[in-house]
Amino acid sequence: MGRHYLPNLAHRDEMLKEIGFTSIEDLFSDVPKGMVKEFNLPEGKSEYEVFTELNGILSQNKTVLEMPSFLGAGTYFHYVPAHVKYLIERSEFLTAYTPYQPEVSQGMLQALFEYQSMIAELVGLPIVNSSMYDWGTAMAEAALMSARVTRKKKFVVPKHLSPEKKAVLRTYTAGPGMEIVEVPWDERGQLDIEKLKEAVEGAAGVYIEMPNFFGILEENIAEIGEVAHDAGALFVVGVDPTILGIVEAPGELGADVVVGEAAYFGNPMNFGGPRAGIFAVRNDKKLIRQMPGRVIGMTKTAEERGPS
Repeated sequence: MGRHYLPNLAHRDEMLKEIGFTSIEDLFSDVPKGMVKEFNLPEGKSEYEVFTELNGILSQNKTVLEMPSFLGAGTYFHYVPAHVKYLIERSEFLTAYTPYQPEVSQGMLQALFEYQSMIAELVGLPIVNSSMYDWGTAMAEAALMSARVTRKKKFVVPKHLSPEKKAVLRTYTAGPGMEIVEVPWDERGQLDIEKLKEAVEGAAGVYIEMPNFFGILEENIAEIGEVAHDAGALFVVGVDPTILGIVEAPGELGADVVVGEAAYFGNPMNFGGPRAGIFAVRNDKKLIRQMPGRVIGMTKTAEERGPS
């Protein structure tokens, strides 16, 4: 007992006999001919031999460290400092319970509170949740929230938006029956504001990105926000937060809601995940009460004593 091994031919024959068959072919006799193919697999090898062979195959690939790659369409290489891995391996994170229940550890609560505080400072809006699944779902949740707040069912987005984000948005908004309207870009690769003015009537929200899908920063973000607000729509800005150390915060440019991708701060690409979606709103009760997700906050005791 306790030994682990692969069955040899004798073991295989013994198992076949136990279930009433004499060969592998008999076992699959009910499967129509042509459905089962011969795999023609090589003989088994030791772990080190397999490692060496696979490493040789993998060495034929070009990595993101050797050449620029735009295949991710949002999943890009970002340098992750060595201390990030050390921090996330600390016991308060490794032993933390899921943050969706009150039993979450104090260490995780503290970390999430600090995350919210950092994002609020970066994006220029005071209320931040922790968090959505990723940028795409945060954007889709912002569309749904816009509809709830404004009682309208049209959401305006740039035509130059990631196909993956468009697919997520259409999936989320199909049930409520929302209309998704795409506005084209101009000759500079930026949102065509004149076309936006034609499309914004009756909109619940207007969405743009910093930078956009072409990697270009929109020059007239504040003006786009004014167009949205004049039509009674919420202004939603999606942002790569790593640019916010050198460009003006979207909250300072009139954004009501800011969404984005927090994974850029420290997650490797990992074939596209895991992710963390940023979601922030301005200090408005209507928005706060309709904001999805969870918020970690500080409170006071009955004696009005706060955190020390």
